Amino acid sequence: QKRVYLVEFETRQGPPVVLRIVAKKEKADGGSIRQEVDDLKKIGRPGFDRVPRFGVELETGDHHILFVEEFISGPSALQLAEGGELTSDLRTNIGRAVFDVAQALDGQAPIDFHKRNFIIRDGRDAVMVDPGEARLDLKTATPEQKFLLTASLMQEYGLEGEDNAFIFETMRESQGEESARTFYAEVN
Repeated sequence: QKRVYLVEFETRQGPPVVLRIVAKKEKADGGSIRQEVDDLKKIGRPGFDRVPRFGVELETGDHHILFVEEFISGPSALQLAEGGELTSDLRTNIGRAVFDVAQALDGQAPIDFHKRNFIIRDGRDAVMVDPGEARLDLKTATPEQKFLLTASLMQEYGLEGEDNAFIFETMRESQGEESARTFYAEVN
């Protein structure tokens, strides 16, 4: 379970500072939040705009972990899809974000890429606001696992009756030509 609190601080000069405080309940094994916090610390930095910037981590007296991250303003991919506004360009941008996050996580592709986990910033930039803990290691994945990842992306973001090559194009742009060719050959 995740609770998100939006806090807005007024400033004397300029626009207000908006923060998002995320409180996520630990699973029994304690791994869920730890993995997410560690990943966000690693990749949620200035210059990488595919996830919110990470702020600070806090532990409450009853050992719950809270963290502060950048607030991303905009509609979710789900809201756009429900309104018929999730364009081909936005779908491509979401696919690119998945593979960009995978590259930033040393080949660990997040597989929790449903439409609620993406906010579209400024009408064009897909930001994965919850990479989750589930990953597929693209360096060691079997062809069947890679095919399942591709099929899942196409099921979630594919364009019915249209060319879905955008998934492979986004991988090529993010992972490089050789990795994309190998990936494509293994899933076809």
